[in-house]
Amino acid sequence: MREEKNATLKLDVLAALAEQAQSENTTVDDLLDEAARRLLETRRDLSGLRSLISENRAQAVKEGWTERSVASAVKKHRQEKSRH
Repeated sequence: MREEKNATLKLDVLAALAEQAQSENTTVDDLLDEAARRLLETRRDLSGLRSLISENRAQAVKEGWTERSVASAVKKHRQEKSRH
C-alpha cells in the first residue's frame, strides 16, 4: 500500500477546510481523514441497504406481492392500528 498523502482539491474547498480546521483547532488532514472515513462508511451502509431492498423485492415477487396488494395491506394495517 502506498503511503502518499496527495489529493487535489478545489481552492474554495481547501479554504473552507482550512477555516474549519482552525475553528476546531485541528488540521485539514484530520478533517479530510474523518470525511473520507464517513464517506466510506456511508457507502458501505448504502450498499447494504440496496442489497437488503433487492433481496426483499425478490422475495416479494416470489411470494406474489404486487404494488396494489402491498398498498392494500398497508392500508389495512393502518386501519387496524388506529382502532387500538
